[in-house]
Amino acid sequence: MEKTKGKITKERIIKKSAILFLEHGYSNTGIAAILEAAEIPKGAFYFHFKSKNELGAAVAEYFSQELSTWFNDILKTTIDWSSFVEQLATDIHKKIEAAEYFGCPFSCFGTETAVIDKNISDICTKAIQRLGQIFAMAMFRHENLTPAEITEGFSALSMYEGYLVYFRISGEKKTIDTMKDALIRMEDTKK
Repeated sequence: MEKTKGKITKERIIKKSAILFLEHGYSNTGIAAILEAAEIPKGAFYFHFKSKNELGAAVAEYFSQELSTWFNDILKTTIDWSSFVEQLATDIHKKIEAAEYFGCPFSCFGTETAVIDKNISDICTKAIQRLGQIFAMAMFRHENLTPAEITEGFSALSMYEGYLVYFRISGEKKTIDTMKDALIRMEDTKK
């Protein structure tokens, strides 16, 4: 099915906004910057979104989909927790080298918007819960996870997020390797 011009424009607005929100912050990114980055007139923006917060919710959904797809793809191509973490770190390093990585969107965009808009906060919360489950599936390699296994996956995701916050603040690439080593060691604690 071919995308309409309107759908393509809306997707471009969301993708360009996602980058701007990560680079400069949600509050520091105005509609004018979004219009310029997406190369659209003001009317086109308001045709697709009633407000910046409505766009923010669409960006939160976009981040949720992007991360879920990325983590699930890694899950499908790896055989155990260690290989999942290794591939995750490798992918992050590649994105850093390409200047396409600004840390986890939920650590950046999600924490900033949580106090601004309840709808955006709810979307981010659901996404984090889904990502925690993916981490648990990567750790335990089955779908019928127990509550304890889900908690363990969420603990691993929380550790991952913490390291990414530090990476964003410091810019130190070695933080990703430290994260990788710490996450792999988590497997030893479950034995």
